[in-house]
Amino acid sequence: MYASDNDGHFPEIFGGVGGLYGQWAIALNPYYGDQKKIWCCPMAKIPMNHGGRQPFAAWPVDPFVVSLVPGNYGSYGINAWVYKPPAGKADIYGFSAKDHWGTGHVAGASRIPMFLDCMWRGGHPLQTDIPQENETDPWNGVNADCMQYFCLNRHSGKTNGAFLDSSVRQIGLKELWKLKWHRDYKVDDPLPVWPEWMRSFEEY
Repeated sequence: MYASDNDGHFPEIFGGVGGLYGQWAIALNPYYGDQKKIWCCPMAKIPMNHGGRQPFAAWPVDPFVVSLVPGNYGSYGINAWVYKPPAGKADIYGFSAKDHWGTGHVAGASRIPMFLDCMWRGGHPLQTDIPQENETDPWNGVNADCMQYFCLNRHSGKTNGAFLDSSVRQIGLKELWKLKWHRDYKVDDPLPVWPEWMRSFEEY
């Protein structure tokens, strides 16, 4: 709906309010209004800094937010590569501007993830990212191995995702590395060495 109202474009990515990954929450506010329960996967409704434990934890409530209500926390996140890059920017916090999609009017949209279960507001996955060693670990570090933000075993070796063509389906956790996250993502690159907790999951 947002893209239809904005000449087919997604929100522009920037820093500042909402941080690097939170712009979708601001841009989409007119569409969801007070219905902020949709921010939370039913399996992950307790924020990490309020006792939630991965992989069944919502991303944390910001320290400056007093009210503990959905919308100040959530458990879905955006593939930040879908954001529209600012004009004249070569990169966004080290991520190539030319590799962002910016729009859903692209070939292969059914293989380009848009929103998924996520331990943060979003992330920029790379094919070189490795999975977390333990499924209870949240991630290796800020903007490091962003695939870990989405590689969460909440649904028996699978996760839930919406794609650029508006389709929604389950995704095997190993399949995350075979999706077309950004324009230059190499889906045929070698897969990582799976940690023990992932080894029995379905191959793709």
